[in-house]
Amino acid sequence: MIKTVIFDFNGTIIDDARFSVDIENELLMKRGYKPVTLEYYKEHFGFPVIDYYRSMGINFDNDPFEVMSAEFIDEFNRTFINCPLMPDVTEVFERLKNRGVKMVILSATEQNNLKNQVEKFGIAGYFDAVIGTDSIHGHGKIDAAINWMKKAQIDRDTAVMIGDSTHDYDVSKAIGVGCVLTCRGHQSRSRLEVTGAKVVDSLTEFCDIIL
Repeated sequence: MIKTVIFDFNGTIIDDARFSVDIENELLMKRGYKPVTLEYYKEHFGFPVIDYYRSMGINFDNDPFEVMSAEFIDEFNRTFINCPLMPDVTEVFERLKNRGVKMVILSATEQNNLKNQVEKFGIAGYFDAVIGTDSIHGHGKIDAAINWMKKAQIDRDTAVMIGDSTHDYDVSKAIGVGCVLTCRGHQSRSRLEVTGAKVVDSLTEFCDIIL
């Protein structure tokens, strides 16, 4: 029986893939680069994010990754409240809460930004912990996950992670918990299926599987 669910945030709880692509394209076109499609994004985005920027042919000598990353985060933080939650989020949280399941958010988003976003969406009360990282540059969250797991008193055998990227699968392996991936987020189903993890179409389907 699952007693702890570890949620990714972007692309799992909030529906921000297209939202992110729109911000990204503004940065690209401002610098003379071609915009990308949502399909391209889902086939190439990953962690560390700098590798994704390389895939787009960004000249870091002229356009440093750190500068573009900071601009992206500034715009995301300014406008994120316009981004919707996944449509079945509240129902899933209520189902898990009613079954006594402990819920945690584990995200590559910088800690203060993450807490602010979770609070602004009005969902902070569902979670026993909200764990972000110490960087805005999208390096990934394996270190944050391992550090949290050392302190958390949870049974790995009764915990599962739900995310939307191959990185979430890598994180789950690093901390020794199960993993389910949703194809509603930042990576395509075909990329997720390569991991061998169960891939679902929605959080409701995920909930049906684990309860």
